[in-house]
Amino acid sequence: MARVRALPKDPSLEHLRKQAKDLLDALLQGDPRAVGRFSLCFEVTGSDPTEFKLTQAQLVLAREQGFPSWSQLTAWVTDRRLPTSPEDLVRALASRTYRVRAAVEKALTATGQAGITAAIAGLSDANPRVRYGSAAFMDHHADDACVPKLMELALHDPVPYVRGIALHALACQRCKPQPLTVDVVPLLINLARTDERWRVRRGAAWSLAQRLADPGVREALQSMLEHDSDPRVSEAAKNGLRRPSPGPAHLKEARLRALAARRAPAGQPATLAV
Repeated sequence: MARVRALPKDPSLEHLRKQAKDLLDALLQGDPRAVGRFSLCFEVTGSDPTEFKLTQAQLVLAREQGFPSWSQLTAWVTDRRLPTSPEDLVRALASRTYRVRAAVEKALTATGQAGITAAIAGLSDANPRVRYGSAAFMDHHADDACVPKLMELALHDPVPYVRGIALHALACQRCKPQPLTVDVVPLLINLARTDERWRVRRGAAWSLAQRLADPGVREALQSMLEHDSDPRVSEAAKNGLRRPSPGPAHLKEARLRALAARRAPAGQPATLAV
């Protein structure tokens, strides 16, 4: 069985039907990858494979493409129609196809607060691709209400790419309606020192490099340069320390962080405890 791929630019419904049939045939033949794919939707262990039908294989295929049902996948393929409920739109953020995700984000944004509420709920979804898509949506729409859940994902999600996008959604302020009233430096330093995946540590180094004037940042980058086990991370730390002066984007970030700090309630430090 081939790995799951994004939909082509002009997907064929007939080809998708054939993919579903091939998936069912592979399950009936005991292909372990087909068993794994079915297991995301159904209890397969101990079941008689002949109990599964083509409609169930079609559901598996739809879910893999980010659609809650086969009918909603076919609606996109034939007419570029998307689900209408915010909850189903959030599930469609799991799509492997950029064109689908872009259309979903636009439709979800149009639902207003209901879409943001659904995306916050999506941060707790069992599907890591839904968590990733929801955190990516929060990068543009986050407010302080979603900070605790984003922080939880950044620190503890078992999937590295989910931790990485949650970290970005917390640290990047340029795309949000208002900057978050939090100081993410403690979180960045924590992840830079402790995360098991080099990509997450490197992402933390990049974000720390934008905050060289903040207390503890230079020391953290120097420690990464000297002690991180992955040369890609230590190189990111070295480049961050070499930065002669902040660029326009970094200056904008600093202004937004200062604005957010002034918005924080009196007597309440805008920090994240880790």
